[in-house]
Amino acid sequence: MISPNYVKIVSFLIDKEGKESRFLKTGKEVVIFNKLKELLEKKYAVEVKGKQWMNIIIDDRYHAYLISHTGKDYCFFEIIVTSRENDYVGNAADIEKFRDWCSENIKFPENPLSAIEIFAVFSKNHEIFNFLGDVRAASVFNETLIQMDNKNCYAMMPIKNIAKKDFGVFSMLLLRLWRNTGLINVYSHKIKRFWNSLERNHDGVKEIYKSIANDLEALHFKERSTDDLIEILENFSEELPKISSLNRALKEDRESINANIYNTKRLFKTLREKPCEEYPLISDFILNEETLVERGFSHLIENIGAVKDDLNTATDLIRAKIEFKQKDHTRSIKTGIILLTLITATKSITDLISYIISSWNPEHEIDLTLMLLIILLALVFSIGLLFLIGKILRIKLKLQV
Repeated sequence: MISPNYVKIVSFLIDKEGKESRFLKTGKEVVIFNKLKELLEKKYAVEVKGKQWMNIIIDDRYHAYLISHTGKDYCFFEIIVTSRENDYVGNAADIEKFRDWCSENIKFPENPLSAIEIFAVFSKNHEIFNFLGDVRAASVFNETLIQMDNKNCYAMMPIKNIAKKDFGVFSMLLLRLWRNTGLINVYSHKIKRFWNSLERNHDGVKEIYKSIANDLEALHFKERSTDDLIEILENFSEELPKISSLNRALKEDRESINANIYNTKRLFKTLREKPCEEYPLISDFILNEETLVERGFSHLIENIGAVKDDLNTATDLIRAKIEFKQKDHTRSIKTGIILLTLITATKSITDLISYIISSWNPEHEIDLTLMLLIILLALVFSIGLLFLIGKILRIKLKLQV
């Protein structure tokens, strides 16, 4: 095995507003880089170039690079441990030694977005793949064979031996490949973060839908009072803004997911990917996982749309029931008022006629037939009076009586 290399890439999300405790604040990546530099300078000779690159001289045979990359809402650090001479003949034990050195000397904050390991050699030697677990996918990128396992580790080797004069070119190719692998890993894990949100919101929508269904079922099987209907309507009115807000938030998350999927596809296109034996392509494997999250969000958004439609339908139904009950109640009150007015008017007119007759002949007793006739006349007169009043109100005051 010639010139073994060990690479570790650790990424973090950056929160510009500083609201997320698990994210780095803007500028924190520079603080981390400088703090590591100070600690390493106490034990090793450190050569710094700019604010994002340093070379740590471990001993006469080995050295390490620490490179910081910063994006719009993320950063990641590359630690590359390798031999100082390109033609150094090493073995598997060297990579284990590199890995141990990295664990002991490079400490990062907790809760990173992701962490991956890459094992690489400058020669065509399949021994490098022994560092992997169960291989999930493999591809050839720019004449470099890469395998990816189930532990987020990668192993890389050239598909043909590299001449000594081409070591510099191949080194640059590997550096670019490691950086792109780190970027792809950032995009992929940014999308995977949404999975927990997807499951949590799915359960929430399911509970809301269940509550709506129970209320609607109760409306079909049990007659509810107006007060009960108003209470249900108020509950639905409270749920509707929540559903709308959740729908908007999920659509924003889906836009972010699609943007990261687009970035992933764009990077894979630059790598001129080719298949390797019977393994799935690395791009297919990663993009399938990312697309699965996007489909989950799309499906949930469709479900929320259906819940929102059901909620609107239920709200309209309950409003119609309340309106019907209120009209029925008003109609009953109106009927009672009319009957009461009719009875009162009839009694008053009857008393008046009786009084007039009695005044004409105080000693004369009114017989039953005459009394009935008086009541009938009073009743007819009362009905006519009510009809006349109603007509005047409708025409003059434009009221419905």
